[in-house]
Amino acid sequence: MRMTPSHPSWRFHATCCLCYTLACLAWNYWAGRDQSWDQLNYHLYVALAWWQNRLPDELFAASAQGYLNPLPHLPFFAAWSTGWHSLAIASLMAVLHSINLWLLHFIGLQLIPGQDRLQRLMLVGGVLLGGLTPAFLIEVGGSLTDVVVSIPALASLLCLGIWLKGRDSAQVPYAHPWTYLHLSGLLAGLSMGLKPSGLVFAAAMALAGILLAGRRHAWGCAWRSIVSGLAGFLLGGGTHAWMLWKHFGNPVFPLFNATFRSPWFPPVNLVADRFRPASLMDALRYPLDLVSATAKVGFEGIASDVRPIALIGLLLGAVAVTIWRTWRHQQTDARQHPITWLPALTLIAFTPAWLYTSGNTRYALPALMVIGPLIGQCAHYLSRRAPLIPMLALGLILSAQSATTFTLNTTRLDAKSWSPKWFDLELPAILRQQPAYYLSLQTQPYAFLATALPRESRMTNLVGQNTLDPAGLLWQQVQQEKAYRKLSWRSLYAVPMIINQGGVPLSAIDAQDSLLSEYGLKSDRKDCTWIVIDGSTAPPLTWTTPAPGDQYVSEPERAVVLSCPLESAAPLDSAEAERRNSIDARMDQWEKNCPRLFQPAYSSSVQHETERRRNYIGSETILSESGGKLFARTFSGNPLIPLENKQGHRLLKGCPEQLRAN
Repeated sequence: MRMTPSHPSWRFHATCCLCYTLACLAWNYWAGRDQSWDQLNYHLYVALAWWQNRLPDELFAASAQGYLNPLPHLPFFAAWSTGWHSLAIASLMAVLHSINLWLLHFIGLQLIPGQDRLQRLMLVGGVLLGGLTPAFLIEVGGSLTDVVVSIPALASLLCLGIWLKGRDSAQVPYAHPWTYLHLSGLLAGLSMGLKPSGLVFAAAMALAGILLAGRRHAWGCAWRSIVSGLAGFLLGGGTHAWMLWKHFGNPVFPLFNATFRSPWFPPVNLVADRFRPASLMDALRYPLDLVSATAKVGFEGIASDVRPIALIGLLLGAVAVTIWRTWRHQQTDARQHPITWLPALTLIAFTPAWLYTSGNTRYALPALMVIGPLIGQCAHYLSRRAPLIPMLALGLILSAQSATTFTLNTTRLDAKSWSPKWFDLELPAILRQQPAYYLSLQTQPYAFLATALPRESRMTNLVGQNTLDPAGLLWQQVQQEKAYRKLSWRSLYAVPMIINQGGVPLSAIDAQDSLLSEYGLKSDRKDCTWIVIDGSTAPPLTWTTPAPGDQYVSEPERAVVLSCPLESAAPLDSAEAERRNSIDARMDQWEKNCPRLFQPAYSSSVQHETERRRNYIGSETILSESGGKLFARTFSGNPLIPLENKQGHRLLKGCPEQLRAN
């Protein structure tokens, strides 16, 4: 006897959502604590700066990232502020992040009604496939914000689907026929306000909604989406954007400064295009490259994803099935309700715009998660009479993605074991008690230390992603702020190598002084100390004078950050100043002739002990001088390309295009 189809009860939905949350908690426990580079830099800092009202006076403490919207970082900051065990903190975040799967469940319900066991299996399997999105799993339980911003984005898609389902007034069960559309626009705008990368998904969703609304509602859908989206944007990011506009003349400072021309930053647009396909062929091959473990497209680590190419295969299969049914004069599902096309059209509109603007899979999180329910929908469409076919299709894809997730893919950007406190931090008493103005001297500013230093302390990333010009407005303002607050200078310099497992080389102070020489400062060596991160299980540290035969080691688990009081240094002698100016002029010429390879322009040079260097954060390349010779390389160090000899004669015709291939 065949059972009559019925819609699933609220108990079914509640049980599913509870299971999704438990799955996120289990994954979070298995994957470990994520202490990413960005977390040590700005994740906690931007929330702390908002909480303590440190902006706009504190300049570039976390480099350019210090000016990002703090609101999406507040949940992790609040959880971290409890001081609980690291597992408890991460578990709180995992519960919050699991809301994405709840929303995905109800989006899937719009595609697969769940009226029988097969449909419910396809629904739940599709949600699980969405949850296996590599970018989602990497962020669950951590401090990255894409998984927070995706919540209003997916909620917006759900509300838009509800509006499409009941847009005819006779079918609308609520008071006003536009209510859910307004809510959808508000949520989409909120996601954009929290993080501008949400713009592409919001625009794609709006375009899909307008196309599916029909002629009768298209115009009303368009202008209402824009107005409500703008309201949501102002709600999520308006206050922060106004602060940046008021004080820096750029509402997205320091981004797009070639447009806004704020005097507080060079007139360049900071663009990170390392994940953007280099050509149309690369873009067309992108789904195949996502499967590869070696291509590493869209993400820094291994994030193999079979789901996009599987979805393409299922779509082709669905087309073939439709043609077959039409030829056999069987009933097809071609006249489905427009709501069933909403996620697919959104994905189609989103993909080319996303690949053109960034290609970063973390920025595509809502769209990539929706692939899961779409696979469930396509698998269910393949056969009405043989449930084994859709079950087999979904099961194979689910098994393949699960296998890559647990055996191949990166689980955390920087996985650490669970600990009583989130950070294993050794901070000397003098630094905890005495406020100072800290100057960080490397690409990693360690701005999270602001949470442990006295509240009166201030920080600036002097040498790093956006090295401050010694003659520029920013450095002048930093000096004025330091004098106004009556603080003394202190350094934050990450010691790159340790001697024989526990020796901090005294030569690290010399390396630090080389960096500071551009700014007329040097170390007061009588009171130097160090901060240790993740060093509780490592050998104790001692000052060591380097000697022949010493073994220098890099300790990936332990970070040692040197901190010395600083004092004024003697001016550079004229010969050294002339040498540096000459090298800078040579670098300026390469920067001018090869702008795509060395961006942003106007980067400041840094003097190391044995080389002079410029870091280009936009292109992730370096110009360096050593012994009078000029070289180019990527951040990874390879390839090392000679550009000029000691006499300044070019060794290369044209630009070092090899840098773009690495």
